[in-house]
Amino acid sequence: MHLNECTKIVTENSFMIDVSNNYMSKTHSHPFFELVYVVKGTVIHTLDNKTMIIKPGDYFLINLNSFHGYTALPATTDFEIINCMFMPSFIDPILSSTKTFEEILNNYLIKFGYTKYGRAPTQNVYHDVNNRMYYLAKEMLNEYNHKRKGYEDIIRYFLMTAIIYLVRNEAAQEDSKVDDVTRYIKEYVAGNYNKPICLSDICQNVDLSLSNISKIFTRKAGMNFRDYLQKVRIEKACQLLEITNKNISEISELVGYSDPAFFYRAFKNVLGLTPLEYRRHSKNK
Repeated sequence: MHLNECTKIVTENSFMIDVSNNYMSKTHSHPFFELVYVVKGTVIHTLDNKTMIIKPGDYFLINLNSFHGYTALPATTDFEIINCMFMPSFIDPILSSTKTFEEILNNYLIKFGYTKYGRAPTQNVYHDVNNRMYYLAKEMLNEYNHKRKGYEDIIRYFLMTAIIYLVRNEAAQEDSKVDDVTRYIKEYVAGNYNKPICLSDICQNVDLSLSNISKIFTRKAGMNFRDYLQKVRIEKACQLLEITNKNISEISELVGYSDPAFFYRAFKNVLGLTPLEYRRHSKNK
């Protein structure tokens, strides 16, 4: 079915579900959302200038007015996707003026806290590891083809379920990324605490802005980067005070403080004891 025909049906009825076998599609856009499930074949999908290889079991959501298209690979012989095309108003009439999927997440019933994510769920491809999304896509297609009483409400239910699964997957990937970033920062500090370091140094090795890294680390570590670095340095200083006879200036330099007076104040601020008081206390245990 041609794009113009699909657009006419979707804009008039607020939704449409179809099976497409067209693995060569020029880049185009449309004024509706499109939830796509790949049933057969492997092709190249271009979405807003980003190129991805999609294969059976992949699914993704295309935003309103995003540009996308399909290009066959040399080995592509059989291609099939299930398309669920819908206007925002199909989910709920109050969303008729919605312009993006992000607006739906931030303002409607799906309380996943979209704004904390680093990318839009409409810019990623997910894989159906347990056939749950395939079941939902097939059920929507079946209801649409038979149009039994109440089919619109059933399709809406399955669509909302599919969207929630999709956003849950994005949340899981984002949480994994957050854990990786936090782990990297902690490992970096462990290996460089004795040097002059700051969070902006780490940004050069992580594909995130300083602001995002700072927020991520503070949320996961329970303290900001400066406090964490100080905590690690003071812990290392405690170890040196316990197992060596080095003086305070030497220990200060070994744990990354060039100014012994600053180290002294930081140590007492954290532990309530001066370095020498801590050393005497540890030897009297």
